This record gives sequence, structure tokens and C-alpha cells, in this order.
Amino acid sequence: AVFFDVMGQYLETDSVVCADIGDNALWLASSLAAKRGQRFLSSEHLGIMGYSINSGIAASLSALHKANRTGGSVPKTLVVAGDGGIQMSLNELATMKDHGAKNVLVVVVVNARLGRVQNEAWGPRVRADGCHVGSPDFVKLFDAYSYPNGSTLSTSDPRIIAETIESGWHSAKQNGCCVIELHQDENVHPVMHKLTIKHRPSLVPWEYRNRNPGNESMFPAISIGLSPVARSNIKSWLGGLEKVVVLSSPMWLNRGDLFSEPPSEILEMLLASLPMGRDNETDQCFATSEDRDRFDSQYFAAFLNALPDDILAKEVNAKGTSNSHPLKLQVFACSKEFQFKLHAHPSVELVIPLVGELWERRLIGATMSAEHLKRSEDLPSPSTVDKFYEDPSDGEMARAKESLQSTMSTITSLGTEGRFVDRSQREGQVLYNSVGSIHQSYTKENGCLLLALWSGIHADIVDCGCCQGIEGASLFLP
Repeated sequence: AVFFDVMGQYLETDSVVCADIGDNALWLASSLAAKRGQRFLSSEHLGIMGYSINSGIAASLSALHKANRTGGSVPKTLVVAGDGGIQMSLNELATMKDHGAKNVLVVVVVNARLGRVQNEAWGPRVRADGCHVGSPDFVKLFDAYSYPNGSTLSTSDPRIIAETIESGWHSAKQNGCCVIELHQDENVHPVMHKLTIKHRPSLVPWEYRNRNPGNESMFPAISIGLSPVARSNIKSWLGGLEKVVVLSSPMWLNRGDLFSEPPSEILEMLLASLPMGRDNETDQCFATSEDRDRFDSQYFAAFLNALPDDILAKEVNAKGTSNSHPLKLQVFACSKEFQFKLHAHPSVELVIPLVGELWERRLIGATMSAEHLKRSEDLPSPSTVDKFYEDPSDGEMARAKESLQSTMSTITSLGTEGRFVDRSQREGQVLYNSVGSIHQSYTKENGCLLLALWSGIHADIVDCGCCQGIEGASLFLP
């Protein structure tokens, strides 16, 4: 436990931690203090031993590709595995060497047993049948793959641990990879804390909950980091708008490129398409390169935190769609005292205020059927193999909107379940709208600039009288 407590001091906010399966993962999870912006890769409930070295290679090569493109340094990749798990993937050290992975530190927790299997099935400190694991000298083994300067550690002295970790990272930076063979005290074992259902509020959908009076979101706010000049120019331009929403050019996600370009570059491209005028142009959007990198990492993290795994993997990233609707990234410039119509969301949406504050009146505890909000016609077929679909034309979007409104016009009542709440969304806060969720966004005395992932259309509720009977409906009713 002392080792990973010290290790946390040597990891930066852009570091990637790759955890294997077993006691090693429990030591890591219970003792390593995470920092905002870090990425943690694990096979979680799949129980794949040997996973960490493979994910570490992928993480390092991805970081190396970004560093080569941007001219930055290669972030640290920490790989943690047990002596049982790592021996299932040792051959991948050749892959790591062949592809030139950089700045990878591998920590092998040596306890001469399959710790989780033994502790769960037999109990700690019992030499259980089939759980003993023999190990090679990992320092010599890594050296054979041309990864020198490995260390063996069997102490809880923080000073010695710190020196060993510092030396390991230095060698990893110089040679691509280094190993620390960490020997576990045979009389010490980690405890797996198990939660019962009553301790798992995450089982309750976010839409069924309410924020506290401080309007705290379940998702961490991201750091926007706009330069003072850019922010001042945007606020000045927003102040001149009169009860209108101005949209940037869209970036349709029809190439599966959600994570292929830095969000900071996408944002600058979208801002450049807004008609701000010469006096309000934003040549330099972010104050520093650190602000730019921080925005990129935290925006990616917002996607991974907010979007459900199945929707992100099977729809958003795999098809560029949600609930059959195409998705795009777009900037909204909302003037002061503007309000959208009360509407349902035909697709998922992810909205982040960049400048200013957004307000919403949200129905919590009830949603519309996703099936009723699906697109009525197929997306335009792609002309090239590198696209999921062609950019929808204005006419196609208008027909999709008309079809949705035809469905919405038949609604006479939303029932009586749930309740409407009125709440704010401050700069950098992440607002996730699931399919079928219902709300009305609006601004007050100041305008607001938003970055949104959305389908381009809303299912507007024609007559707010259908809210009659829902708690809080007085927000809409005369």
C-alpha cells in the first residue's frame, strides 16, 4: 500500500494507469490517489489476466502518436500486474519493442500465488491447491528484451520506494520501458470491499434524481481555459445578440472520428465559422498550450463519463448516430433572455457552456419512448467507404423535423409522473440529455456560448397544456 501511495506522487494529470486482475489491482485501487485528467484502463468484471501489458502498449503508442503530431512530450503509462497475470502476456514485450512504445513503467507484484483465487476460495495465508505461481527473474527478463535498469523492491520505506520509482521512470523515459519487481509481504493481503444494492445509488438513472440546491452535477465540470481576449470578444458579441440563437457550421460524426481530432482544434474550427465580425475574432482561443491540453483531456473524459458505454460504443463511435439520428458537434450562441421550446430529445445530447450560464426546466422522473422519437427515413447512403452516411442536407433535416413534429402533435398529455425543476448549468458543467428526456433551456440576463453534441433537431412539445398534472408544471402554464 505504501508503494502505490508514493507512486501517485510521480504521476501527472495526463498519465495512463493500466490495471490487471487480482490482488495487484486491489492494492492499486485502494492506495493510488487519482488525479483529475488521468485515464485508468481495466478489464473490470471480465477478469482478463494479462490485460494490463496489452492495454499499456496501446495507451503508450496512442500517446506517442499524439506527441509526434503536436510536438509535445509522451505522457507516462503505468502498467500494474501480478506475477500470474503478466506471465500470460510476456510475449507482448516483443510487440512493445517492435513498435517503439515510450515511457512505460511496469510494476509486477510478486506474491507467488493467484491471490484473488486463493483469498476468495480458500482464505488468506492458505497454500491452496492450484494457486501457487512460480516466477522468473523479471528484471533479467526485461533486460533480455533490451529494457535495462529494472529494480527489485521488498521494503515499505518511503524513501527507498521513492528513489526506486524515480529511477524506474527515468529509465522508462530513456529506454522506452522499465520494470519494478515488487515483492508482497506474505503476511499481508488486500481486502476486497463489496457493495450491496442499497449502497449503489448509481443504479438509479440520473434523470430520476435531482441535484442539490447548489446545482452540483454528477459529472465533473471541465476547465474551459479560453484566453482572456477570446473570452472578452465572445462575451461582447453575445451581448449584442437579440433573442436569437446563432449556430456554427456543423461537424457531422459520420467518419467515426469522435476521438481522432483534439477537441480544442474542433472548437476553434467551429468558432471560426460564427459571424462574430472582425472586432470579435478569436485568433488564439486558448490562453496556453497547457490550457489546450487540459481542455482536450477533460472533454474526452466528459464523454466517457456521461455517455453510457453501450451507446458510446455501439452508436456514437461506431455509427455516428443515436436512436437512428445522425450526430454532430456544433457551437450554439444564445442571446440573453432567449428560451428554446419545451422539447424531448430524439437522440442523446451532451452540452457544455463555454461562456456564460445556461438554465433549464427539466422533467425528472419521466421520459418519452425512444421508439416514438426515431428517424422516419434512412440516412443518406455514403458515397465513399470512409463514411457512415453523407452529411444530411437541410431538406432531409427539415423532413426529419416535420416527421417528429407530426408525432408530437398527437400528444395531449404527458401524464402525471415526475416533476419539473428549474436549475442552472454553469460554465464547464456537463449536461447529459438521454433519449426521451424532456426539458426547456433558456438564458437570463446574459447570453451563453455552448458546445453541443446533438442530432440537429428537437421534438418540440406543441402545447404545454399536456404538462397539466405534473408537479412544477406551473413553470410553463399560465
